[in-house]
Amino acid sequence: MQIDKVYLLQQLFQTVIIPLHVYKELCAVDDQKKWLMSESAYWIEVKQATDLEFVKRLNAVLDKGESEAIALAKELKAEVILVDELKGRNIAIGEGLMVTGVMGVLLAAKRQNSIIEIKSSIDSLIKKGFRISDNIYRAILTHANEI
Repeated sequence: MQIDKVYLLQQLFQTVIIPLHVYKELCAVDDQKKWLMSESAYWIEVKQATDLEFVKRLNAVLDKGESEAIALAKELKAEVILVDELKGRNIAIGEGLMVTGVMGVLLAAKRQNSIIEIKSSIDSLIKKGFRISDNIYRAILTHANEI
């Protein structure tokens, strides 16, 4: 997550499994690498997808991190996969996976009273380049009872 709310993933899911490529992407940022290598990240597991042929087919239309995440989620019969990009979401759904994204995580965290409000987090994400349509922005804030 591009905001200081990664702890919400642990509160909502207890354990989060990420593919090796996503781990490498996260480790490219020094602060994230330090955190991932610390004891604070004990609830994150790194695993490699084994169906490399499936990953290769997905790589034709998705980036490596999303491809590995979808393949790994299928292999592990994951409860849910976190994907924000529309093409990746559609492919994951087509593969029978339950999908959520950052907005879904924020909404779930608010419903569980882990956070008081989500508007400032969404606005922060948008300032950092996260793309969301005005309609979805309003719909999420409406679901969160913030407008």
